[in-house]
Amino acid sequence: MKLYSKYQNKNFEIVSVSVDEDENKWHKAIKKDKLTWSQLIDFNTAEESVAYRWQIKAIPINYLINAKGEIIAVNVDSDFIAKYLNQ
Repeated sequence: MKLYSKYQNKNFEIVSVSVDEDENKWHKAIKKDKLTWSQLIDFNTAEESVAYRWQIKAIPINYLINAKGEIIAVNVDSDFIAKYLNQ
């Protein structure tokens, strides 16, 4: 959350995609964790799901994507992201 607060006005955005099956629990978790960035939930199954399309085998996972839509890195920590954004 510190990273988002620091860089949200510097061409940096976070989008969370949940694969929860219980929408109420998902909403409660967003409130509890005070998540302020975009939150999406994917109720699809099999080939229609985000997890399937992105070949996600385990969660959580993160992708660092540049403004051109290119994947820069996968499963990076906040230090890596900060270094990338400060280039």
